Amino acid sequence: MIWYILSLCLFFLLALLKTKMAAYLLALLLPTYLLRFSIAGYPTTILEGMILVLVGVFLVKSLALGNFRKIKIPWKWLLLLLLAAATTSIFVSSETRSALGLWKAYFIEPILLFIVLVNLLETPRDRRRLVYSLGLSAIIISLVSLAQYFGFLSSPEPWIKETPKRVTSVFDYPNAVGLFLTPIIGLFLGFLTLRNHKFNHLFSALVIVTGLAALFFSYTRGAALGLAAALVFLAFFSQRKNWVWLALVLFAATLIILPAGRHLVSSVLTVSDVSTDVRVVLWQGTWNLLKAHPILGAGLAGFPALYDQYRLIKHTELVLYPHNIFLNFWVEIGLAGLIAILIILAAYYWTGFRNRARNINPVLSIGLLSAMTALIVYGLVEAPYFKNDLATQFWILCALLVGAKANRLENTVSPETAARLKKSRV
Repeated sequence: MIWYILSLCLFFLLALLKTKMAAYLLALLLPTYLLRFSIAGYPTTILEGMILVLVGVFLVKSLALGNFRKIKIPWKWLLLLLLAAATTSIFVSSETRSALGLWKAYFIEPILLFIVLVNLLETPRDRRRLVYSLGLSAIIISLVSLAQYFGFLSSPEPWIKETPKRVTSVFDYPNAVGLFLTPIIGLFLGFLTLRNHKFNHLFSALVIVTGLAALFFSYTRGAALGLAAALVFLAFFSQRKNWVWLALVLFAATLIILPAGRHLVSSVLTVSDVSTDVRVVLWQGTWNLLKAHPILGAGLAGFPALYDQYRLIKHTELVLYPHNIFLNFWVEIGLAGLIAILIILAAYYWTGFRNRARNINPVLSIGLLSAMTALIVYGLVEAPYFKNDLATQFWILCALLVGAKANRLENTVSPETAARLKKSRV
């Protein structure tokens, strides 16, 4: 535990001296939610500690500089609705203690971080650096996955002994690899398919190639569905439309030509695949639960216990969530929470398209829309929010999009030309 506390002390010093650098480091280290410890009996994680330290330093600095009242809170009423629904769900849940933990880890802390990042990242360069931190995190997670597959690092059982064998990277199960990497790959696909001199194409390609390899070796099929949707989305905005459509055609052709691909598609469509069957049965049981509790759902952390009363007899696997992003929110934080997240997603897309129309960081905006598209489509068969790193990642994407400011000079000319024009104005 002493090493965890020491690491947070060092992070505090970094946040105090270089607050933006601390934000970049936090984005890089999202998987540190896996490093758990207790302080005076209070369970916490390194990720939680970093978020609280960064938020605390930012607020203290804002007060000291007299900027506290200038703090911007985008989507204020939507955030209040979401938090109200999440707070109510604590009292609905049969697992109050666990619900409190999820409430702070999935809603309070990520939303506080969202507000800090919107105010902290003032320039397009700041946001690019945060994006690179996410990309570097994806590369590290992917390289660990590759090292596991080729035997350089151990991988937990039973996954590594499955056929085909599946890797988990630093996580406990393979799907966590896909959940973490898919939005980030979707983001960098946007940079690679759009003509843009701001984001390094070589770095973008490295994120995508290593990430796709990790997804392949973790055998996360829903991730492929999400990224295919992201490519379809990007095909309508990319200056390289022909290449994007060609990639989609080749992907579809590969599935049709290869026997394993044909079997995979057939098993999913006919629901003869075990994983698909489990999800269909799970959704049916969840719908039975929601018909009985349509307004409040099961409450945070309350799904497993309540679901047991409504599950189908042939369903043998009890899981934490319904494996569908919309059912997840409805079950966990009720109908009001579902409505809140739907409106937030609508606001996210509206902001992205508005930024592009107004030439406000258009490439970053389309990349972020691509990331969210991949996340939502993958989320139709998974739980892409209700995990510490994923909730934080979601709100980082929101902060990057909402925090974009108009800087037409930087968006329309090269950095050298912009510098000369700024200098000539002085």
